[in-house]
Amino acid sequence: MEEIVTPTFLLGGAPKAGTTSLYEYLSQHPDICMSARKETGVFMENYDKGLQWLSETHYRHCSDERAVGEASAGVMQIPECAGRIHNTLPNVRLIFVLRDPVERIFSHYWFLRGVGGLNEWEDIDDTVSFSELIRAEGTEWRRTHIDLGMYHKHLTRFAEYFEREQMLILLFGDLKEDPSSVMERIFRFVGVDPSFEPDLEVHNPSRSPRFKRLHRIATSVWSKVRQHLDIYLVNKTRSVRRTVKQMLTEESDRGGIPSEDKKYLREIYAEPNRRLEEWLGEDLSHWR
Repeated sequence: MEEIVTPTFLLGGAPKAGTTSLYEYLSQHPDICMSARKETGVFMENYDKGLQWLSETHYRHCSDERAVGEASAGVMQIPECAGRIHNTLPNVRLIFVLRDPVERIFSHYWFLRGVGGLNEWEDIDDTVSFSELIRAEGTEWRRTHIDLGMYHKHLTRFAEYFEREQMLILLFGDLKEDPSSVMERIFRFVGVDPSFEPDLEVHNPSRSPRFKRLHRIATSVWSKVRQHLDIYLVNKTRSVRRTVKQMLTEESDRGGIPSEDKKYLREIYAEPNRRLEEWLGEDLSHWR
């Protein structure tokens, strides 16, 4: 029986905080083997499949790399994940990237609107405004997306299971301003040569459909087909999918966050951000 390949580090949330770019940068390092696909869900919807499934489906390309990584942004928010990870990989290293929660939710709204993802939430029309959604108390969309920015609550849950030395917490602003320094920190943290310089192209920028109906049909069809394909076969179609995406979408011109919306969200996140700032021991005044 072949030896099971298991992660030595995990890259977590928050969503829309640069995790896709980090996954791509990490994949370039010769001493790191990243899972063949980001968002494996092995500690979420695919938890029952176990690490052997993960090894057989996502790590067949690994050889003798010093570090093995997995990236699923959603693990930070789901309460069960911290315990599941600890029970399975107690010595794993954890990397979390945090973004100003107000900017994060605004970016996530436009991302979901761009891919037609708003329609998956309680029959929300994809033209509903950001202002309406963040004030729609009692809806699942608002509860989930406001909660995604409650970083202190989520991170301290992981701290109940893992030593602080096992957790590297980064800020999206630092990644955006000085990605080379951030990557050097990550490489040191996971135990590989920190002098390696990856190609720091930005990945997963928000785009909007040129033709909404056609884009929705194409996305739906591909989502169903992909479920039945081997991930390595899916990866071989990447260049084709990128070309199709470029044809069906265009860069988003979403403007800034409306001032009243920003004020409303700043009030919601004021106390959680204060607790996070105190726990991290890091200045987060630029989030206020």
